[in-house]
Amino acid sequence: MYHGGKARQAPHIARALRASAQGRTHYLEPFVGGGNILVRMPTSWHRVATDTHPDLILMWQAVQHGWTPPTRVTENEYRQQRTATPSPLRGFTGYAASWGGKWFGGYGRHHKIDLAETTSRWLVDHRPALSGVDFACCDYRDHHPDQHWVVYCDPPYRDTTGYLHGFDHDTFWHTMNQWVENGAAVLVSEFAAPPDWVGVRAKNRYLSENHTSHVQEHLWRSRHEYQPALGGHP
Repeated sequence: MYHGGKARQAPHIARALRASAQGRTHYLEPFVGGGNILVRMPTSWHRVATDTHPDLILMWQAVQHGWTPPTRVTENEYRQQRTATPSPLRGFTGYAASWGGKWFGGYGRHHKIDLAETTSRWLVDHRPALSGVDFACCDYRDHHPDQHWVVYCDPPYRDTTGYLHGFDHDTFWHTMNQWVENGAAVLVSEFAAPPDWVGVRAKNRYLSENHTSHVQEHLWRSRHEYQPALGGHP
């Protein structure tokens, strides 16, 4: 959605998810964020997209039902929305008008593009792909996917600025292992993973504007994933 995110990697990740389906027709994305992967998943599937951020989910629901976000957000409007009550507009402003898509992380200025206009048009263009998606505000641990589900997780990365505290990575990976044991096909984007997860794709993420410093971001899959014995109800 916003400048950055998974836009460049999205086609590759979506292909990997579709390839892992093996007959599964349910899709879960519990850290939906900018939705770059979500809009590339088959609309014939039952798709569930969630996040713990209420403003973000309100924005997705509003766009899904016909709301068109503004094509311009002034710096004054940006400051006003920072302390406003939760709303689709606040969700849009907090991410789309911020540099790097960081929640109210600083008013975004770009000498080549207007961040709000670009994001608004992207959302409207992809509105058809949102039809039928179940959006909800909840924690990833509220889900219990089984053998009918393909899951993509893009959680807060370990040791990333802003997430050094407050997100339990050990609990996250324990939960991912449980989902795999239940038969779900689970792919996770992260810099590193436990030993029983294998990287299926690597991508350099640059940490400086001049591209002199980078880390490798991987798409991980469990070594213990098995094929589903489909039947019954999801």
